[in-house]
Amino acid sequence: MDRVQIKFFTRPGCKLCTDSLQILRAFKSRFHLEIEQVDISQSPELLEAYQHHIPVATLEGEELFRHRADSRKIEKVLEVKASRN
Repeated sequence: MDRVQIKFFTRPGCKLCTDSLQILRAFKSRFHLEIEQVDISQSPELLEAYQHHIPVATLEGEELFRHRADSRKIEKVLEVKASRN
């Protein structure tokens, strides 16, 4: 099974980000997730785009979630993706 690429936009000190990342990591081995953490504070463009909207996770360029991770929704999306591969 191919790795599933997730981009996770975050910044230091973000409690929602920590909680959401933990939810994503719970699916890591089951769905072969590769989670790339992107610190928005390192880029003026990303900071402007996401400053008040983190965490944001994207899957193949499509937004998976914003603000709060819903484990049931994430699982459903990942199951559909896995069934297509």
